[in-house]
Amino acid sequence: FQCREAETGAEALALCGESDCLVLDESLPDGRAEEFLAQLRDSSELSLRPVVVLTASDDDESAGRLIRAGAADHLTREACDGLLLPRIVENAIERHRLLREREERRRFTERITAAISGVVYLLDPAARRLHFINDSVQE
Repeated sequence: FQCREAETGAEALALCGESDCLVLDESLPDGRAEEFLAQLRDSSELSLRPVVVLTASDDDESAGRLIRAGAADHLTREACDGLLLPRIVENAIERHRLLREREERRRFTERITAAISGVVYLLDPAARRLHFINDSVQE
């Protein structure tokens, strides 16, 4: 990995466009991680970057709050070492890539089905059901 450091959330936002993943401390000199994640979400280009947040404690409430705010993962500062952090960052990057690909396929499928005027459906053999895709046939 190539690492670039920023002292504040504002500096980190400026470096986001050059990064594949951000590792962010929960407590920043100029704000909290949740505020930074909200700013990141508001920027369509920057929101494509996964963020791993380093925390002081490993309580479930804090972890859930960070994940709901947009963090890809979290790790306590105590557990952060030269083996675990790179693995978590690699997993966050890969998971984010897969989510982007899935979203691109979903949008492509929506465009195709909207352009087709006939009946389009998927056969789910396990459930023995037909799933209609285009709205024009659902009556």
